[in-house]
Amino acid sequence: MIRKIIRLGTSTLVTSLPSRWIKEHSLKQGDEIVLEEEGKSLRVSTTKSAETGATEINITDLDTKLVDRFIRGAYIKGFSEIRVVFQNQEVKELKTGKTHPTVDIIQKTVNSLLIGMEIIEQRNNSCTIKDITGHTDNELENIQRRIFLLTQSMGETCLELVRSKDKNIRLRSNKENIFRFTNYCHRLLNIKGHTDYKNVSFYYIIIEKIKEIVDAYEAVANDITELKTQPSENTEKILELTNECLRTTYELFYKFSSKKCLELIKKRREAFDVVNKAKTDKTTKNIDFLMIGRLTDILFTTLYIAEARIGIEF
Repeated sequence: MIRKIIRLGTSTLVTSLPSRWIKEHSLKQGDEIVLEEEGKSLRVSTTKSAETGATEINITDLDTKLVDRFIRGAYIKGFSEIRVVFQNQEVKELKTGKTHPTVDIIQKTVNSLLIGMEIIEQRNNSCTIKDITGHTDNELENIQRRIFLLTQSMGETCLELVRSKDKNIRLRSNKENIFRFTNYCHRLLNIKGHTDYKNVSFYYIIIEKIKEIVDAYEAVANDITELKTQPSENTEKILELTNECLRTTYELFYKFSSKKCLELIKKRREAFDVVNKAKTDKTTKNIDFLMIGRLTDILFTTLYIAEARIGIEF
């Protein structure tokens, strides 16, 4: 797109903004825009958030999981108001065959996964969900840090579970809490973007990878509590090293250095050495193989997060 520069008055040069961009962001005379110099380029951005207003989704005949995902999808996209319409008063849960009141499933999704949203209107065949909060500039960074710390806490809880005689510790509430924050981060990225706008895709990927780690930790905890079997010393050591890798990844994310990158690689190598040892150890049991597989996934994922962080740096 090419624009000509024209003279305004005796010393001011001006150019026009694309009308399509103006309409898309609902700009008008008197609104402020941000200009940032980047070498030969000049970046123009609006100070307005990118909330996309209201939308309507129809969940008729969907199962409980799809109802959850449809609502979350609209939330993450950034809509400030979501009208959910339905013809069925009950929704089927395919896994169990049970049915649940449709309104209850919508309310559960809002309460457990949608930060800042509330049901403001409920009718016989619809519910309206609305954003009742604002968004501060440093919100995204604060929540990203909280997600990292909560995920590390899950790893430490798994290690405590291995070392403790009490095998009844559950991580379900931890997972749901973290997923609420990851959904909110994705929503903020869609609404407000990021000050480091060129790397938004990297931030999005990092949040998704953390969700994978959370799933793996929950599975590890379930392996221990459901099988009621004590993992081997090798497996315990792998879990300990995996937690250390995640902690190093967190430190790398917030204080990047090539030295910290090398530290992560060495720590992962140490963990994989124990993994290889466990695979040939005759005392390794089924629960160990289950847990080692899940922990190996976490070790790979920490590297993916580190690679994304390296991409942000450059």
